[in-house]
Amino acid sequence: MRMFDVLHKLDSQDKQANRGRRTAATDRQRSLAAQSQTRVYHKCLESRILLQRPLQADIPENAVERQSAVEVCNALLVQLIHARRQLAPDKFARDTSNLADIETKVSAADPTEFHNSLQLEHEVLENEWETVFNRRHKDVRLQNGQAAEKSFRVVDASFWQQVVSTTQYEESKDKEFDDSKVYQHLLKDFCTSSTANISGSTAPLKAKRSSKSTRKQVDRRASKGRKVRYTAIPKLVNFTFPLSRPDTGSLDQDAWFQSLLGGVAHRT
Repeated sequence: MRMFDVLHKLDSQDKQANRGRRTAATDRQRSLAAQSQTRVYHKCLESRILLQRPLQADIPENAVERQSAVEVCNALLVQLIHARRQLAPDKFARDTSNLADIETKVSAADPTEFHNSLQLEHEVLENEWETVFNRRHKDVRLQNGQAAEKSFRVVDASFWQQVVSTTQYEESKDKEFDDSKVYQHLLKDFCTSSTANISGSTAPLKAKRSSKSTRKQVDRRASKGRKVRYTAIPKLVNFTFPLSRPDTGSLDQDAWFQSLLGGVAHRT
């Protein structure tokens, strides 16, 4: 019986170790996926900020500067198209996701035809974006406890439909949507996250400095020579508060000198 107990114990330990390894592997995969999503989000946000700069900048009057601005915009457009096709490789052919091929099409394609191709890609990916946004918005609300949030909480409409309805405008108005508030919000989040990363990396140094600054400078423990070690503050050296001294003008000074020196002091 004792041998069977030992075998049962070993079997239980093996099962527990296997469960621990599977749990660790799953947690590691989730952590890597979360880190990858965070990096992708920051890169997309950085591209969004870079895209906002040429949109808000004035068109240069000089032909050379204008050509340089167009080249910068084309390079940014190539990077954005490449990133979008890399995020959805199953929606595009493998040869169309090549960076050199995208650069050739951007530089040599007709503007109208190229715009139509980009619009077609957008329509192809729009259905997938709608599903992803609705699912992720629901998960984020449940995790953060924001089920009672005021914005985008219509019961009979999805998150994507509510976002589309808030960004729609009348056709009679100008076909340019002012997203400066959205851009400012994204820029604020980007600066906040960058500051948080910097502060997180310098946290040990700050803690070390604070521990040094709060350290007691006076050692009141009695040493062998009964000495007290302290740090002198230069501004407080030879400093004293004003003291009120008694007025001795009304006293008999002659009696004092007579008693001290054995003679009589004459007034002049």
